Amino acid sequence: MLASRRFLALAKFLAIIGAFVLFLHVGVEMYASRHNTTGQSIYDKWTNALSREKAYGGGATGENQYAPEGTKPVKAALVALVRNQELYGMRKTIRELEDRWNHKYNYPYILLNDKPFSEKFKQGIQDLTKAKVEFGVLEPGTWGYPEWVDQIKAKEERDNANYIKGHSESYRFMCRFQSGFVYKHPLLKDLDYYWRIEPDVHYFCDIDYDPFLFMKTNGFKYGWNIAPTEYEPTVRTLWNTTEDFMRKNPALIPQHNMLDWVRRSDGTYTKCHFWSNFEIVDLSFYRSK
Repeated sequence: MLASRRFLALAKFLAIIGAFVLFLHVGVEMYASRHNTTGQSIYDKWTNALSREKAYGGGATGENQYAPEGTKPVKAALVALVRNQELYGMRKTIRELEDRWNHKYNYPYILLNDKPFSEKFKQGIQDLTKAKVEFGVLEPGTWGYPEWVDQIKAKEERDNANYIKGHSESYRFMCRFQSGFVYKHPLLKDLDYYWRIEPDVHYFCDIDYDPFLFMKTNGFKYGWNIAPTEYEPTVRTLWNTTEDFMRKNPALIPQHNMLDWVRRSDGTYTKCHFWSNFEIVDLSFYRSK
């Protein structure tokens, strides 16, 4: 009796998983058919692009695909904003990236800090990879408060915040830097693409192709992997500000866009957004006017 109950429970679980996978696949196709003008679904475009990518250097095994000091097919790097005290978390991330992917491709790392890196930190990172590693300090004015911010009011806001990271000053500084300054740092000036990485992140699966080459070959400008619902108290004025900008600048809104993803039929914000923590970016997009 107990065994049969376990079997029924397992069967129900597998049925639910199967239904979810089918729903997800159909949902992708439905969204693609609504928002794609090329006649090819986004799902098909992505899978076909991935197949083509493997003909452009994907699936490397054995010896290094790209030599550490050799010319890469894409001017790109893995970039992190990290502090000296996060050495061991950064080592975990780079160790897994090397094991799962970068030992084959040897793309350089660029690590940035609001303070100079210690020699212990530098040595602890350089010991993990044959790839080039550069260490940089943030430029003046890119970390901290802009001159026009009332710091007394800013502190009052932090003290009264009852949402995640609301009390953290450094978290706000980080968000400001990543939103407007990371791509302007001198160490990134010669790059065409960058992949943002962070300390204490796990990479469980082997990556058997070059994501930078994948982006370039297929003309993709921006890639992300987490898209949750936004917590509204953290963006109280964002949607109103966005709508105001669109009303004042209609000529800047592309005809083919993804407004339906963030705007409901009644004009309100869906709170759909994606995290930039692990973004891969064509820097020409950020540098454009």
